[in-house]
Amino acid sequence: MQRECNLRDVQKFLANDLTSGGLAAIKEPAAKATTDATAVKESLDRLSDQFKDLGASMSPTTAAN
Repeated sequence: MQRECNLRDVQKFLANDLTSGGLAAIKEPAAKATTDATAVKESLDRLSDQFKDLGASMSPTTAAN
């Protein structure tokens, strides 16, 4: 079973193998890790906005208005 590759794995791999074969071998996992990271960042941004909205709705000054 192959585990998921993340950007840290790519960094470690490249620290050990910068040959053309090594670069070719890591190209696809690196692209997938980058794509996954983008989706996670977008999800975290939405979650952060939801927490801000929740905090504002629970604020005593908001409730008084």
